[in-house]
Order: sequence, then structure tokens, then C-alpha cells
Amino acid sequence: MAKLPLGLRLADHAKQFMPVPAGGKVFQAGQPGDCMYAVKTGTLQVRIGKTVVETLGPGDVFGEMALLNENEVRSATVVAVSDSVLAVIDAKRFEFMVKHVPSFAIELMRVLAARLLEMNKRVRAPA
Repeated sequence: MAKLPLGLRLADHAKQFMPVPAGGKVFQAGQPGDCMYAVKTGTLQVRIGKTVVETLGPGDVFGEMALLNENEVRSATVVAVSDSVLAVIDAKRFEFMVKHVPSFAIELMRVLAARLLEMNKRVRAPA
């Protein structure tokens, strides 16, 4: 049996949810961040300027960089393409998960590595 994506497993155990209507911003580049999100339902776009760098759906996670890099602002803007529901993972819960659930940290590193590889491909791709 296949394992559920990280974001859906986080959403199953979340205590706080945030509905975002289509067109609504979750956060904007340059804002401080104190939580990460897991997509329970809906579709969202990660944008840097006017460029869509990633499309997110159920099971995806985002916003973790604000928790990994303390005192750093958000590097992108995230906008809901459709009505969405997000599980909110605050810094306290994030730290607990990293310390006590090693598979969480490993899976999050895989997400980050996949994003970095995708950005590397885009940078290397001929224009």
C-alpha cells in the first residue's frame, strides 16, 4: 500500500486549518513567516514576481523555509487558484516533528531537494 504524501499526513493530524478562497493570498514575498502549510484541498501557485515557479495541490507542503531560516522573510508569494484548505503547522509543532519524528525531517529534506533540482533544471535550460 502506498504511503500518503507528507502534506496529507500532516493535515490528518493538524489542529488548525486555514480556508483560502480562490484568488486569496496565503502570504506575500517579503512578509515574515512563523508557520508552514500542508495542502489538504485545492490548488495554489507559488510565484516569484509574476513567474509561477510551482503549482501545489493536496499533499504538498510549503512555507517551511521561514521555519528553517529564523528571522528570514518569505521568498515567494502563494496564491490560491481554487478554493483551498490548508493545515497550519506552527514553529512549535514543526520543532516537535523534527526532533521526535525522524521520517518527517527526511521527507521534508526530500521535498526541498526536489525543489532545488527543479530550479537547477530551469536555470540550466536554454532560453
